[in-house]
Amino acid sequence: MAAFLLENFMKKKLIFCLLPFFCFFAASEIISWKGMEMGMEKSPSWLTLYLKNKDETKLRKKFELDENENIFYASSESESLENARYAAEMQCRKKMLDFRRKAKNADGKVQQVSGMEQLTEYWERDSEGIYKIYVFYTMQLL
Repeated sequence: MAAFLLENFMKKKLIFCLLPFFCFFAASEIISWKGMEMGMEKSPSWLTLYLKNKDETKLRKKFELDENENIFYASSESESLENARYAAEMQCRKKMLDFRRKAKNADGKVQQVSGMEQLTEYWERDSEGIYKIYVFYTMQLL
């Protein structure tokens, strides 16, 4: 009888100790996203494909991009959409500056590149109040 009570007590203690752990790691739910009010889908297929496989085919088709247009992507999270957007834009700018420095033609001369142009952005807000934004820019070699 004592063994049964001890075992039952240990099970309750284990559940009591693990419950906060699982609650801490519970996934938050997406409650709003860009285009939601217009009936647009959450996590569009072109974005999902790009994030999972870095596959640009749907992205290039959707936005009618040429092969010579380079795509730059960044994401950021914040409690404020504006802060998340700013951080993601700065990440993209850094990637593009690095690209400009390395852009060389077959002769080894530095190639001219067009200015950066924002292609699109997509954001989601979760039940914790955190915004996650994905921004895409393009730049062409001239």
